[in-house]
Amino acid sequence: MEPLIFKTNINSAESFNKVKKVLYCSPRIYDCTIDLEDADKVLRVISEDLSIEEVEKEVNRLGFFCKELED
Repeated sequence: MEPLIFKTNINSAESFNKVKKVLYCSPRIYDCTIDLEDADKVLRVISEDLSIEEVEKEVNRLGFFCKELED
C-alpha cells in the first residue's frame, strides 16, 4: 500500500483536523498525515484503493488546494 502524496495549502492543525474528519469518513482510508513544516504542506493519505482524484476532490470541496505531488 503506497501512500498518496499531495501538495496542499492546509496551514494549520485546525484546518487539517477538518480535512482529516472528512477523509476518515471513508472506510477506504487507513491513515492521513500532514507536514505543516514543509513548504508544500505535504498531505499523505494511505488507502488501498482510493484514487488521487477522489482525495483531491474531497480536499478541494473543503476549500483547500490539493494536487498530487509528483517526483
